[in-house]
This record gives sequence, C-alpha cells and structure tokens, in this order.
Amino acid sequence: MSQPLGNRSETGAGAVFLGNEFIELGIAQNGGFGVATKPLGFYGTSGYPGVAMSVDLDGFGSGQDLAIDYFVPGNPEERWSIGVTQGTSTYWGGFASLNSPIVNGVSLIGQSVSIIADTPPSITSRAKFIGTLLISDGSQLLVEVTHSLEAGKKYFTSEVRITNQGSASIDGLRFMRSFDPDNVRFAGGQFTTTNVVQAQASTEGYSLVSASNGLATYQLAYGEPDFIGYWSDDPRSHVYSGGFTNPNPLDAVADADPTGFTETGDVAIGIVFSTGTLAPGESFETSYRTILSATEASLLLAPKIAVSSNKTALKAGEAATLTFTLSEPSTDFDVSDVTVVNGTISNFAGSGASYTATFVPTSTATAGVLTVESNKFSNSDGLFN
Repeated sequence: MSQPLGNRSETGAGAVFLGNEFIELGIAQNGGFGVATKPLGFYGTSGYPGVAMSVDLDGFGSGQDLAIDYFVPGNPEERWSIGVTQGTSTYWGGFASLNSPIVNGVSLIGQSVSIIADTPPSITSRAKFIGTLLISDGSQLLVEVTHSLEAGKKYFTSEVRITNQGSASIDGLRFMRSFDPDNVRFAGGQFTTTNVVQAQASTEGYSLVSASNGLATYQLAYGEPDFIGYWSDDPRSHVYSGGFTNPNPLDAVADADPTGFTETGDVAIGIVFSTGTLAPGESFETSYRTILSATEASLLLAPKIAVSSNKTALKAGEAATLTFTLSEPSTDFDVSDVTVVNGTISNFAGSGASYTATFVPTSTATAGVLTVESNKFSNSDGLFN
C-alpha cells in the first residue's frame, strides 16, 4: 500500500478503526484497544494480524518499516477501569479487549463503539464508546469515551464523560486507563521499559507518565527514542507506574507516585481521575492524551506565552501596559526576548510566570507588533518555548 494521506476510519465486527499517517487504533465494542483483524487500508504491524495501537514514526507505507504496537506483544494487558466508593463499600471493574474483564460488583452492558462524523474525517477521525455499568448496590453509570485522532499528529485525545444514572448519589469515583508497555518488542527489543513519572497535576499543574525501552536501532532509525506517555492537565488527574494487570483504580498500586519516580521492568503505567460525590443525573468529565513520540511530548510540554494590553488602540504619545503571562515559571525570560516593531517597550518588570512592560508606539506608526520567537526562554525542565 502507498502512504496514507490524512485520516482514515472504518468499522467492522462491531469495532472501529481510526488511522492517520502515523497512528492506527483498533477500538473494540467494549471500549478496549485490540481487534484481531484489520480492514483494507490499514497497515498494522508485522507481529499482529489486527490493530490495537500501532505507530510508525516516519509514516505507514514509507521510510523505515519498524511499525510497533504497544499493547499486543507477549501477554497483552490494556484496559479501562472504574472504581466506585459507597460509604465503606467499594466496587470496581477493569474491561479489556485483549483479555478478560476483572470485576468486583460491576458489570458492563449495552456497550457499543461507533464513528463520529461531526468533523471532516480527513482532518480529525473520531470514535465514541458507550457502555452502561451496573453496580451490585443498585447504582448505574453511563460511560462515554470519545477518541479523536488529528491528521499529522503523533498523539490522540480521549474525552471521558461518566453520568450517574441511578437514583442515589455516589460517594466517590475513579476512572483509570492502564497498560503494560511493550514498546519495541515488534522491532526486536525486549519487554522491559523504563517508566518515569514526569509530573503530577497536584505539583506541576499537569500529569505525565512515560515509558521507553531505549532500543538503539529504533532510535537510530527515527532519530528519537521509542516513547509512550499519558498526559492530562486536569487537576483531578494523577499518574503512576506499578503492577501489571491493574483492574482496580482504588487499589494502592494505582495511587500517585511522586514526580521523578522511575523504575525499569515489565511494569504497567496508568492515569487516574478522581472525583467526589456524584449526584443523580450529574456527570463527571475529563480528558487526556496518549502521546506516541518523544518529540511530540516535548512540543506539548514546552512553555508558552500570552501577551495582553490594557488598551486596544493608542494615539501618538500614549502608552499601554503590556502583560506577559507564561504557562509556567521561567528564570531566563527578559526584555531582550521581545522583538518590537513600530514602537518601544520600557519599565520591564516581573518574575516567574508574570511580567509587565510599557509600550509606546512610534509617532508615525499605524500598528505595533510584538513577538517572542521560539527558543527564547525555558522552564525548570530545560524545555524552551
């Protein structure tokens, strides 16, 4: 097959397949990843006849033939899970396509997955899973997960909505996505990865856990290491590394590890979202990204800047106060990082993530332009804007 242009989406056997130039997803009827056969127009990998979550960093059908699938090598382990707290009682269930569900007082019924056609498919392909969870205490939850894959991107976004359809409040709820990363097994590597908790929302403002094997031949082929990461800027999120089969979000293995925690082995990673009381009819909504490229992760995590003014128009001789707001604190952002056309800035002051300056246009100017070019300032991790 020739290299695909833009996005693709297909259905078959109750499953949905999404693909762009670099990523292919096989989403089963129960919301898990992994479908044993693939439709025409999908590449998959040499090690599996279907599609779970595969990536080819230089594009399917072109360049290096080192497509990998993170979920299916060896003993596959990938699932989404729910944990419910009611008083002193807990109920939980983990649901998968590649292996059996593991549950305690939870059952999944009425599940389906379908293509969403509300955006041009050549730009963004979307699929939505819907399932109803029956809890043994009589509670009922509607779970909706929408996966969106943009053309040209090496990540995809998952939006989660959980609605209490019962007649009584739920005291506490956790949603989790977890898997055992076997990144480069299909490229000749081993099952082990080095898992790193790079950030927690409670301390860094976002959560990120990553896994990489570091296979030298893979890095040489693509110019970057194998990588997978779960990321979210939801303050209710946290990430962890630990365990292998993790069906229970309420278990201690799914609690947050400290930022910087690192371990190497055939070990799972996961992202967890927690909420308190959920009243009847109330919904819990969140989102996260699955990132499949170290370069893409660096772009996502790079510090950003926004510039605002207290005035929308100026006459000759007038001045405006500018505010520079960084997405995270920086120690090396200064006035020399700002390029000004048709004006001057003075009184530059500030620190951390907030700075101000005075802007005065030149007397003949009809418009002033301020820019902060890329690679001018950095964050505490050494990543530049």
